Amino acid sequence: MVTIPQWTVQPPKGLIKGDYYCIEERFPPYYTGVEGQFPADPGHLGIVEVIKSNDKLVFIELNEITAESYYNHLYQGISKRRSSYSFWQYTKERMQKAKATLTMGMELVEAQMMERQSLTGEFDMLASASGSVKKLLKIAAQLQEKLDKPSAQTIYSYSEDYGYGLTGWLKVVVENGKIISCRFDEIFADEPEQIVHPELKQYYRQSKYDCPTYEDPFPPGFDRHAFLVGYRTQMDNLNLKVCATQDMLDLTGLPHAAGKDLGPLWDDPSPEKKELDMSERPMYPAWTNYLRMAKVVLDEMQKDGALA
Repeated sequence: MVTIPQWTVQPPKGLIKGDYYCIEERFPPYYTGVEGQFPADPGHLGIVEVIKSNDKLVFIELNEITAESYYNHLYQGISKRRSSYSFWQYTKERMQKAKATLTMGMELVEAQMMERQSLTGEFDMLASASGSVKKLLKIAAQLQEKLDKPSAQTIYSYSEDYGYGLTGWLKVVVENGKIISCRFDEIFADEPEQIVHPELKQYYRQSKYDCPTYEDPFPPGFDRHAFLVGYRTQMDNLNLKVCATQDMLDLTGLPHAAGKDLGPLWDDPSPEKKELDMSERPMYPAWTNYLRMAKVVLDEMQKDGALA
């Protein structure tokens, strides 16, 4: 039996706000393509995010999105950070020998960056988990040059532990008094025993948005899928709607944003808890969680005068 090493996918706790810096850059492509015949490989997308508050770096995260040409179809266009990528990566003999995954390599460098309060320098790295990290460090160096000046963007990052193996994470970015990004995710606990619902335990150390195989369990009493739109699409739609309307609390028109509120659903796996009216699909429980957290963030933004 292979023993899986430790890493965490948990977001920063509570409310964090400050100047937001983010850079995205493609890694070198694997092939160039031929004009008029087939396109070039886009290359993986490297991402470095930083939050600076009171002249201090309070959050740093490195990430990588695989190219759409990736050789494993399941992981095409997928975030490596909170998907099952690290688990799959650890099936490789070289990773088991090194007892490392890419996520662990990212976390090791992030911790050093936070301690030094700098994105540049010589960093200790994990063997077999440094290839992508070295490329990300080149991208981070470009962002370091911008950290001495105030950012045009402010972020409000708020997380809430639901208490049954899921943590909500809402990130809202504001620029010139307007919301330009509203991203909500629900992240599973780092260990399966911390997750109450048995069908959700398989998703430990992943998020609903990034997990390539995520599927909502049937609600208690339902003999089929209650929610026919995937979590990732739901949250992409939410982001588009909020940015268009500048209203974080109006979910009108979004799939499964109306209907009977059955509560959290995933906090109790008992199939006898609730009986559903099959003529009406229930409200998606993630919307209830989002609205509760959105009110906290919105109150803080209004207090700061962040919105026009």
